[in-house]
Amino acid sequence: MASYLTETCKVIGALAPISTAGAIASKPIDLAKYNRVCFLLYWGSMNGTGTLTVEKGTASTLGTAIAFNYRLATTGAAAFSVLDGALTTTSDTTGIIMGTTPASPSNKIIAIEVTAQELGTSNWVGIKVGASGTDLVAIVALCYEPRYPQDIPA
Repeated sequence: MASYLTETCKVIGALAPISTAGAIASKPIDLAKYNRVCFLLYWGSMNGTGTLTVEKGTASTLGTAIAFNYRLATTGAAAFSVLDGALTTTSDTTGIIMGTTPASPSNKIIAIEVTAQELGTSNWVGIKVGASGTDLVAIVALCYEPRYPQDIPA
């Protein structure tokens, strides 16, 4: 029997829609009970560049950048975005520069996927974007593949 996505994963609002010219940081996400997380970033508008990194750490302190896998929307318009790009891995921990990758981030979705194994001994992971122009963005985290599948996801 098929199940609904919300019955098999934990959905977390990692960053409420925000309009800012400052740095952006998601809520740290705890992967103690899950093997994977997919961050969905939806850029309404971006008027500059900022370096997007994925960082691991503790509940209160992220700070150790890690390499990560991401998928970009390659098409988009004022009212929609389609997540249709190839899965890409950053070559190191320096992240990606928004405005370069993708060249036009406004009205685009970016999916960033991280496994608990990639965090080593850390359980916490989050997204940070350095200060740029005025940005409008929201981030949702989908935690999936429970480490203890016999338990109902929290």
